Amino acid sequence: MWDLRSQSLESNDLPAALSETARQMTSGTPVRAEVQVSGHARRLPAQIENNALRIAQEALTNALKHAQPRNVVIELSFEPSNLCLRVRDDGKGFDAEGVLGAQDGHFGLLGMRERVEHVGGCLRVVSEPGGGTEVVADIPIK
Repeated sequence: MWDLRSQSLESNDLPAALSETARQMTSGTPVRAEVQVSGHARRLPAQIENNALRIAQEALTNALKHAQPRNVVIELSFEPSNLCLRVRDDGKGFDAEGVLGAQDGHFGLLGMRERVEHVGGCLRVVSEPGGGTEVVADIPIK
């Protein structure tokens, strides 16, 4: 189940799939979503692309559902041996230290962490009340 490929990745690369997903998710809302790409954008193994897309979708879902942001920026940094996915919003933020996971009803954070660990990476969530949220997934490219 982890590796089921998203339909949007069948016909698009990761940056295009993220742009389309962000457009669809924010359509009809006042939220402005932007995808920024740095480094040499290229196709990656399906497992990495799919998990990166799902992590970004969940981070965007959390922002739209809980944070009331005006702007969300999704950054993809393609490095020779690493993909860095960063989803940053200017919403209301939360106490990241006080949120542990599923036992607190935060399945999205747990799911993102499990997905990034599934591909050998690590996840950081930085947030504070009133200060927006940043979700960073560092994923090695093998």
